[in-house]
Amino acid sequence: MRAAVPLALAVLPALAGAAPAARPAAAQCTPVVQASPDRNGLNLSPERTARMVAETRDHFVAAARAACASGVIAPRDLAHFRRLLLRDAEGTTEPMLFTREAGPTTAILDFAYQDGPAPTVAELRNALRCWKRPSARGCEIGD
Repeated sequence: MRAAVPLALAVLPALAGAAPAARPAAAQCTPVVQASPDRNGLNLSPERTARMVAETRDHFVAAARAACASGVIAPRDLAHFRRLLLRDAEGTTEPMLFTREAGPTTAILDFAYQDGPAPTVAELRNALRCWKRPSARGCEIGD
């Protein structure tokens, strides 16, 4: 009778129509991203530009992996971010992603690079959330 209890517990959610949400496998949520400044550059010294590009890329990869693993974006969405063009958007208070104007596997990341450090993983994760759901709370331009 003890063996029947775990089986019954496993069957109950399926009978109730509440199948557990499938999480993407870690391998599906591993983005391959190349980052570089757009043709206008970041208006920083070459050393600082290289550091900003590397930090932004690393933070973006971590944010994309976390957003994918939690279901904020789907593994297929990662194809939009194979190439990340960093665009210095002076006065931008948070990073913003654009994919329609950049091509099928390229995204533009607007951020005020001159104002300080590279965008954080949390900021980039929010940018991915807003890219996926632009009408979500806190994602409207001007919020």
